[in-house]
Amino acid sequence: MLGSYAFSLICSLAAVGLSVLSAAMVAGEEPSINLVQTGCALVSPDDAGKNCDDACSMSQQVVIKTCLGEETISVLPRDEVWLVSVRQDCCGTKGCDDCQSTARYDFEAQRLIKGQWVPADLAGLVANHQSSDGLQTVVMVHGNNTDRRWAITRGMQFYDRLIGRVTACRPSVRMVILDWDSEQVCLRPLQDFKLKAARAAALGLPVAFLLEELDGPRPLLAGYSLGVQVILATVDRLSENANRSCHCGGYRMALIAPALDPDYACNDLAVIEQNSLIAEAELFCNTGDRLVRVSELISRKQNVDAAVEPSISRLFRSGSLDSTRFQRYDVAREVRNRHSLINYLASPKLKCKMLDLLRATAS
Repeated sequence: MLGSYAFSLICSLAAVGLSVLSAAMVAGEEPSINLVQTGCALVSPDDAGKNCDDACSMSQQVVIKTCLGEETISVLPRDEVWLVSVRQDCCGTKGCDDCQSTARYDFEAQRLIKGQWVPADLAGLVANHQSSDGLQTVVMVHGNNTDRRWAITRGMQFYDRLIGRVTACRPSVRMVILDWDSEQVCLRPLQDFKLKAARAAALGLPVAFLLEELDGPRPLLAGYSLGVQVILATVDRLSENANRSCHCGGYRMALIAPALDPDYACNDLAVIEQNSLIAEAELFCNTGDRLVRVSELISRKQNVDAAVEPSISRLFRSGSLDSTRFQRYDVAREVRNRHSLINYLASPKLKCKMLDLLRATAS
């Protein structure tokens, strides 16, 4: 019986280390009726399009590649889309504290203009963010086993499903896709996951510097899978650098299908409520997502003597957190039991709550 359990565990862990193809296999699989939110009601994309004003005809058309072929996504004229890469600033380990200034970080920025990715100066993004143009900045961080092409694909699908198809009753958006180095580096799935999880935790420092540059209106932060780890590590760093930061108030965050670094889950997760920079954190989980459960199992096995359960889902569910700031939503009945961003984006609950977060952040 023990041998059977070990074999089952090994098979599950192997899924954690799959390449982009594993996520791509479900890239085009959505419910037959893809619901989007317009105003306070969920409608189909065809009906939502009827509410679009004349400006929609001038939308940018960007083509992304999925495993099922090409997909064309429309970006409304009132929205901006940026790609910011931190791949060159990824140490690969935790403890990058020798980096003490933004001069160490060489962020690569691109902006979507007329359907093409055009090299841009990060200062342009900062200036636009700090201007009074009325756009709400949204920073989206992708998950594990994602190269640059798939980072763009996932970021654009995130914009399309949760923002772009909503043509009314939402603020205009400045979408920032944060691209980090999460491609597979080890053949052993467990070792590969631990390396990328540690890398995601280390990214808290450079991404914190980036958010400090984006001073002014608070961006909405959204992360998927190990992208959740990047976001949590970032707000931790920002709280440590409170004297250096000009920020006042907190961030609103959408945490989707979280996967965490085992060390972070054991040592830092329990004090998440003490971070005053978290104004609101909404967790979207799926109890049937096996890869998330495997990542939690890895944390438990590595921290068998931990006083606190190293699971963010169970922490949110425990009732010990401030319910006015921390909310958990199980979307298992709305989506399939697959660890795929496009799968989670089909959740009506996620669509509704994302719009709520946008409105609250912009207010």
